[in-house]
Amino acid sequence: MSSIPSISVAVISHNYGRFIGEALRSAVNQLSGDYNLEEVAVFDDASTDDTAAVVSKFPEVKFLPGEHAGFGPTLTRAIRECSGEWVALLDADDYWELDRFRQVAPLLSSDVGLVTNSKWMFNNSTGLESKRIYVGGSTSTIIVRRSFALDMLPATNEIFFLAFEKLGLSVALDEPLTYYRIHDSNMTDRKTPGAFRRYFSEVSMDVSLRLSELAQYPPAWASRSTLEGAAARYKRNSVAYREMAEEQERENVLDEIF
Repeated sequence: MSSIPSISVAVISHNYGRFIGEALRSAVNQLSGDYNLEEVAVFDDASTDDTAAVVSKFPEVKFLPGEHAGFGPTLTRAIRECSGEWVALLDADDYWELDRFRQVAPLLSSDVGLVTNSKWMFNNSTGLESKRIYVGGSTSTIIVRRSFALDMLPATNEIFFLAFEKLGLSVALDEPLTYYRIHDSNMTDRKTPGAFRRYFSEVSMDVSLRLSELAQYPPAWASRSTLEGAAARYKRNSVAYREMAEEQERENVLDEIF
């Protein structure tokens, strides 16, 4: 590996033409630092809106359309097709601070597989006045080492890569460098009681099963025991999310955003 990390930006998109321009501006205008920006690529999940037209205004950005497959397969394709040592994931409805890569680059060392940063969450209907800082992973807070991420594929959600936290292979930056947008078309359903928790129960079980599979023939970056331990934790998380979903369904309670 070179001493200066190379970063690919993978923008995951489906019918977010009204947002993707802001996402792409935040990617292509990143301030220079101790990193090489390998590429900015939009992995589009068969958008039927004006996404392609908006992307065409950014000649430095690759537009890679695909058949409609959903978030997981599009995320998996992005990891497989990017060429950088690191992949910075960006949902097309989010955007970054312009100094994100400059701040994160010193943390992209040989002994980690994942770097995350804190984020602002804001409601699209009320704007930044309602922003709050949240610590914790989501797609647009993640920069993952591609060689590690390939071993976790196929992925159904970015939680597959957050598993590196459980394995002691991550660094978290408290600085809020990502803007996470809440709007009526977010991928996860927070309007149906229990749906949000059930979704994460299912994904957590998927991650648990993948880690258990890897434990049979451990990759170079993890041992059998650490993989088995992380698999067990995700299995417990799956059970806990399911129980919370059932409680929300009984009480008809929604997940609170703001």
